[in-house]
Amino acid sequence: MTTHASALSAYESLARAYDDLTSDHDYEHWIGVLEALAIEHGLAGREALDVACGTGKSFLPLLARGYRVVARDLSPEMVAVARAKAPGVDVGVADMRSLELEGRRFDLVTCLDDAVNHLLDESSLRAAFREVAGVLRPGGVYVFDLNTLRTFREDFATTWCRRREGRLFVWDALPLAPDGPGCLGDGVMHVFSDDGDGRWSHAATTMQERHFPQAAVVDALEAAGLECCAVRGLQMDGSTYPEADELRDTKAIYVARRTACGERG
Repeated sequence: MTTHASALSAYESLARAYDDLTSDHDYEHWIGVLEALAIEHGLAGREALDVACGTGKSFLPLLARGYRVVARDLSPEMVAVARAKAPGVDVGVADMRSLELEGRRFDLVTCLDDAVNHLLDESSLRAAFREVAGVLRPGGVYVFDLNTLRTFREDFATTWCRRREGRLFVWDALPLAPDGPGCLGDGVMHVFSDDGDGRWSHAATTMQERHFPQAAVVDALEAAGLECCAVRGLQMDGSTYPEADELRDTKAIYVARRTACGERG
């Protein structure tokens, strides 16, 4: 599958179950941490774009903080869920490598929940960063996260299950090959849903993510005209470290800023 087809198929299938899968994620706290990082590195305005917005859980806290939000996601099914939650928000379908925002500019761009890891090669990574540079105002801030090697080894390469009310999620992992920087995490997500009357339905979808080493990410940001300001480490309890560590942290949080001369290229 291409990068586009793989991610699209996965999230079209998961859209109606996604909020259950992520029910233990504290987005209010998470967005607060990221907003503070963005302000620390120069965020001043209130125009925000949430790329790969999913079901809207990542941009609702921005709305509550007074941001004027535009949101885009690859999956029409995820977009439909997000629109139902926030009818007044401009939520649309777009690939992060081609946002098609017709000259609109933003002070803040977010891309969360390891969405960037769904880009399976460096050319796609560079294309996505060029799109962000094209929609950020000079001095605007881009915040995104990437899964670390620890997460690929502990989550992607092991089989696990999670029970939520009315649903059971089972991740059937494939071994990492190779098990190191740039590895591909691959497996099948099974979703069992209680349909009532003792009947359960089952859906399965293949999911893939690519690990990107920090040096490759920084190079791609710079090529797009984005200055990498910080790479923080995130732990399971929500605490952060001043610098990310691939084996200690579950995610690396990147904060980048569009330079005054940055432009799409």
